[in-house]
Amino acid sequence: MEYVDGLTLDNYVHNITGPIPLEIVVPLFKQIVSAIGFAHDKKIPIEGYKGVLHLDIKPNNIFILGNGTVKVIDYGISQGAEEERGEVMGTLMYMAPEQYDKRYILDKRTDIYALGCLLHFMVTGANPFTANSQEDLAYKARYEKTRRIKKIYPAADGKFQYLIDKATQKYPDDRFQTCNEIITYLDAML
Repeated sequence: MEYVDGLTLDNYVHNITGPIPLEIVVPLFKQIVSAIGFAHDKKIPIEGYKGVLHLDIKPNNIFILGNGTVKVIDYGISQGAEEERGEVMGTLMYMAPEQYDKRYILDKRTDIYALGCLLHFMVTGANPFTANSQEDLAYKARYEKTRRIKKIYPAADGKFQYLIDKATQKYPDDRFQTCNEIITYLDAML
């Protein structure tokens, strides 16, 4: 395994930057989205693995190296894009609504939902939902919009709200459909 010397995104935001400014967040987020897109499109000669879904994208699974390079880590609960899953797994705060019910087939758009939640954290320094219990958190993640970024951090660039809202739509068909669509939006936004 490669040795990675850096900080998790969680530590980076809490101890180095606070909410990440536009000129830093865009290149970092593009690297994260590109890495996830690469996994989604990866051809692996194993049945059911026509691309790989991460399924646990969160700040603790993103490493920022000293030179600004991003590494996405911990594919421990990943699965093939066409693989059936046995149980519900993930980090509640970043799980897409369909991830809560094992009857649903997951696809790239499941990770795209988590990317929207991750960007919310990056630009506000706060989680996309607040809750007093796991049940309340699961309800909010499944049925409510993420908290408005300007209400949490007034200096946040409002252009990110559309991207976050589009990525975190409750129905997968309403989200960005690929990581490339997110990158295209980021490029147009600048």
